[in-house]
Amino acid sequence: MDEMDYEIDLMEMLRVLARRGWQIAAFVVICMVVAYFVSSNMTKIYRVTTVIMVRSDSAVMSIPFLQDAAGPSSGDMRNYVESLKSRTLTEATLSRLGWLESSEEQKVRAWQNSLSVQQVQGTDIARLSVESNNPEKAAVFLNTLVEEFQERTQQMNQESAKAARDFIGQQLVISEERLKESENALLGYKETEGVVEPSAETKARIERLAGIEQLLSQTEVELQAADSEQQKLHEIAREIDPTLITSTTIVNNPLVQQQKSILAQLEIDLAAALEQYTENHPTVIGLRA
Repeated sequence: MDEMDYEIDLMEMLRVLARRGWQIAAFVVICMVVAYFVSSNMTKIYRVTTVIMVRSDSAVMSIPFLQDAAGPSSGDMRNYVESLKSRTLTEATLSRLGWLESSEEQKVRAWQNSLSVQQVQGTDIARLSVESNNPEKAAVFLNTLVEEFQERTQQMNQESAKAARDFIGQQLVISEERLKESENALLGYKETEGVVEPSAETKARIERLAGIEQLLSQTEVELQAADSEQQKLHEIAREIDPTLITSTTIVNNPLVQQQKSILAQLEIDLAAALEQYTENHPTVIGLRA
């Protein structure tokens, strides 16, 4: 038998399909009708979504030494996500809406399973979604859930703030007692050792003496600079014109004039110091040095 006898002609296949075309079309129409009736009778599921932003408790977290005492960070979004998905919050929401007549475990679990909470990565925003065959009911449930969560979070923040105030109040009382003890101990030490605080006049004299010593040190540095400048002027004068009178240049030098003014001020300060102190007083000795 020739192999060509087993080959199927393409035109023959098309003729076969043409003869069965009405059957194929009928089958497709029947499938479409069945799919329509099945989808029409199926329960429609709606998804309701909302977005919330959770802020940390600034009353406690703004105080550095209370961050550890307040427990885990209230700004941790993972804690909030778990709280939103908790059975306790779902049951409280249903009770608030009046949809929970008694402890209906199945209803609570059904709403809890229909709830989806996801954190937007890198932010303090959470996306909440609820799936239900009743979109209005799902929206009411989701809004009430958010309100319940806000009230609970606000209550927790108020309790944290109250705890922070109480803690600060206790620490203030303790610090005040310690401060009084320290003041009494310091007063007792002064009375025992005979320590007397300097008067305002003595403090002023000490400050004046310190200022004079600082001015004296500054003057010595400037005098050294003037001597160096004087030597340079002598060298320049010799190189330019030997007939120049260097003394005139030195006298007219602004730096030398400034040093003379400082020396005059020191003489005035020395005269004023001699009126108040003796010859052996450190202030007088320092001015004459």
